[in-house]
Amino acid sequence: MLDSIQKLCVSDENLQEHLLQSQTVWTGKIFSVETSQVSCPDGSLAYRELARHHGGAAVAVIRDGKLCLVRQWRVSVDQLTLEIPAGKLEPGEDPTVCAARELKEETGLVASSLELLATSYGSIGFTDEHTMIYLAHGVHQSDAIPDKGEFVDVVWLDISEVLDAVKAGLICDSKTIIAASMAAQELRRRAQLKSVIYGLAIGDALGVPYEFCERGSFCCTDMVGHGTHNQEAGTFSDDTSMTLATCDSIRVRGLIDLADMRERFCRWLYEGAYTPDGICFDVGNTTAVALRQGYGCEGEWDNGNGSLMRIAPLAFIAASDKDICAVSAITHAHALSCSVCVSFVHILRRLAVGATAADVAGEWKGQPAPASSGFVQHAYDAALWCLANTSSYRDCVLAAVNLGSDTDTTAAIAGALAGVLYGYDAIPAEWVSALRAKDLIESCLF
Repeated sequence: MLDSIQKLCVSDENLQEHLLQSQTVWTGKIFSVETSQVSCPDGSLAYRELARHHGGAAVAVIRDGKLCLVRQWRVSVDQLTLEIPAGKLEPGEDPTVCAARELKEETGLVASSLELLATSYGSIGFTDEHTMIYLAHGVHQSDAIPDKGEFVDVVWLDISEVLDAVKAGLICDSKTIIAASMAAQELRRRAQLKSVIYGLAIGDALGVPYEFCERGSFCCTDMVGHGTHNQEAGTFSDDTSMTLATCDSIRVRGLIDLADMRERFCRWLYEGAYTPDGICFDVGNTTAVALRQGYGCEGEWDNGNGSLMRIAPLAFIAASDKDICAVSAITHAHALSCSVCVSFVHILRRLAVGATAADVAGEWKGQPAPASSGFVQHAYDAALWCLANTSSYRDCVLAAVNLGSDTDTTAAIAGALAGVLYGYDAIPAEWVSALRAKDLIESCLF
């Protein structure tokens, strides 16, 4: 995703200035000022006045859709401001230590962990002052310990209110504007991931009783149990279990860790991890062989849908096409399996930013229903057909199940697509209620 932008950020002699000399002309407690002479790309000389600063750290805390802000008087602008908790870095200080200290001093809040959201240069044209902006996780309340001479008041505002205040000019602090924008994006990402995972899991559970049944030999209208695998109603299968393992790996590691994902898949296969009852069932042959031998299969008979069914979480992190293929190849290394996984992730991302069913699957509208076997292209095409020819989450996943054959996987893939398109609230409440192991699902979300 970032490859093209990274190319724009590398050094370019046509734009780069070269420092010739520099002199510090004033030093204060917080920053120093220096004058510098530089050589421009065309060979001419120019002078720069620069303020040098150790930088700072700031913390965004989100609770129930609200952002924690502090009210304080800023002499520099002679007004009361609303800002996220922040403070200056001491020379050589770990920014996370600074962030945790300032959060507790100003608000009394203590975070179990801090996730870096962004690094912001407030006025990069003349100063190297920068702020490391963190997102707090696992926050609990303690006692505030404000610095001497520091007087602040803590308030909690809805993210939407904060963004409205930014537009109205009531909140002007740059780090707070960045944090509010990224917090809103983070809340949206969390909600969309939840919609996709629940959409997938419920589609899977709907399809489990009918797996391998021929099209037209049954009619699924609701969540039922038993059938093919003799499971209780609301029980999900390998599709959801491996998706949860993928989610949990990303949650714990904070990135794509192929070895960790493989280890979690093996725990599912051998120990029944990520299942409602501690029992692993409905294991695909290619998946089982790949996990036992320690590498993905790439033969012509190994282009099934076993990686497609678990790849959806990658739509919600900065995973490149190469990353997506690598995650697929843990079990399914065939080129077609990998390429379909890439396409699926891209479509999920498009739907997440407002694309419609017609935008991503319009060519399937009004077409005859395709095959819905375990072949990766069949499963993917069938899911897109269901999305194109229905107008609700319910109808989409029921259509997928009623296509027959690999009912659980087709409905899981269709459910992920319909989940992000229609949202969590569009999933029938009675199906959410019937879904088993919801605590497990919630614990794996990132």
